[in-house]
Amino acid sequence: MKYKLKTIVFLSLIMVGCNSQLSYNDKEKELLEKEIELLKKEKELLQNNSSESSVYYEKEIKQPVEDRIIEIKEFYSEIQKSSNNDKNCISSKRKRRDEFGEYENHAKICHLTGDLMYQQVKLNGHEWEETASFYYKGNKCFFVYINSFSEACAHSYRVYYDRNGEVIRVLLAENDCDGDNVGSNVEVTDRNQKQEILNSIAYSKKELSAILKR
Repeated sequence: MKYKLKTIVFLSLIMVGCNSQLSYNDKEKELLEKEIELLKKEKELLQNNSSESSVYYEKEIKQPVEDRIIEIKEFYSEIQKSSNNDKNCISSKRKRRDEFGEYENHAKICHLTGDLMYQQVKLNGHEWEETASFYYKGNKCFFVYINSFSEACAHSYRVYYDRNGEVIRVLLAENDCDGDNVGSNVEVTDRNQKQEILNSIAYSKKELSAILKR
């Protein structure tokens, strides 16, 4: 009887111990699951914050147009102030003939100290001429300036680009085809007119590259 009682007590203690161990394991598992859930939520929160920060950062680094114009004028001024000793230029010319006569077109490219550069092409035809200048910093075009004359008509274009090479402003100055100098600059907002100017720039750039390849 004593042995039986001892056995029952011993078995009871073992069962209590097992139940306690099971209970402990269940609690541990529950805590672990909660911890995993918290980690998941933390991860999602961090991802959301990262996305918001990224959008905010992009907004922050997007340069206002007026600030970019000021920056472009500073680059342009540096190029204009550079002496001939600072310029490493390559130039070329090409003759072109049409029914009215023969004309000589000129092109050059100049690398300045630092990462500034400009290219220029002078085109001629029957009673017209055009000079187009392209300005670069770090191989990115930031400004294009064109002067053009045709008989008594004259006009000039100024085109400004952002840091990604996108056009941010186009200015036009012209006379009334009366032989006078061009008037004040006016911003071009008409899409078709702006595209015509950009097409003219693309043509001048193509001619410049063709002349320099000779």
